[in-house]
Amino acid sequence: MLSSTKSVALATLTSAFLTTGTPAEDVAPTSEVADHHAVTDALIRFTNGMDTDDGALIASAFSENGIADFTPAAAKVGMQFPVLEGRDGIVGALVPFASAFTTSHSVTNARVDVQGDSATLYALVEAQHLPVVDNTRHFMMMNQYQIDLVREGDQWVMSRMTIDNLWANGDLAVMTGG
Repeated sequence: MLSSTKSVALATLTSAFLTTGTPAEDVAPTSEVADHHAVTDALIRFTNGMDTDDGALIASAFSENGIADFTPAAAKVGMQFPVLEGRDGIVGALVPFASAFTTSHSVTNARVDVQGDSATLYALVEAQHLPVVDNTRHFMMMNQYQIDLVREGDQWVMSRMTIDNLWANGDLAVMTGG
């Protein structure tokens, strides 16, 4: 049984939620919500591009001089992967790499901080990799993404993406071509 104080607080919170769809104290200005969504969309464009081997979609997620740094995650699972620099360099390295796999990336726990025309994004991304030639084997990773973004026109793009690994499961040879 709830105390009367908790009941009143719950009723107030429920009323605010039913009226607005979110608790009244969490309602943000429209432009802030739009920025948070657009910042997260840059990561979604990247992961969806990886899952669909779509170089144009991957490119749309990065600034012209963007950096993709997989080295912390790679080192934790016993691999070496170079830091990729420049939009064209990132796409040129990742599309052939990704095309060897059937992948699925799931993005969660996104935290966004927007400061004018720059932003940071922290997210967890689970990535499942199955070789196209043998989908009975897999390698799954749960990675932390730390991303710096800049506003370019009406969209956000990643200027630096650093990926670190939390855990991995499966056959590492899947990732190394073995």
